[in-house]
Amino acid sequence: MKKKLYRSETNKMVGGVCGGIAEYFDIDPTLVRLVYAVLSIFTTVFPGFILYIVCLIIIPRKPVEGEYNYNDGNFSQYYQQSPYQQNNFDENNSNNNNNDENI
Repeated sequence: MKKKLYRSETNKMVGGVCGGIAEYFDIDPTLVRLVYAVLSIFTTVFPGFILYIVCLIIIPRKPVEGEYNYNDGNFSQYYQQSPYQQNNFDENNSNNNNNDENI
């Protein structure tokens, strides 16, 4: 399976960029944040801030199961109903059918 870079949903402090990079390279997120902070200070903070904002915009967030994935074009998970919704639909239909019989 091809590895993809996403913003982290679990290791996030601001937007999950450093956490996502750490997950991608399988390293400690604190180390990535520390390197980012040191590089930002040595580049007079402003370019580091712009780089973070650009990464926040470009790197997609990790798709949640049951949500349309724009990167893969996977519609099947997006349109599936949860078991609760399906059971609720079945119950409503059975109630409507019983009401029709009583009329």
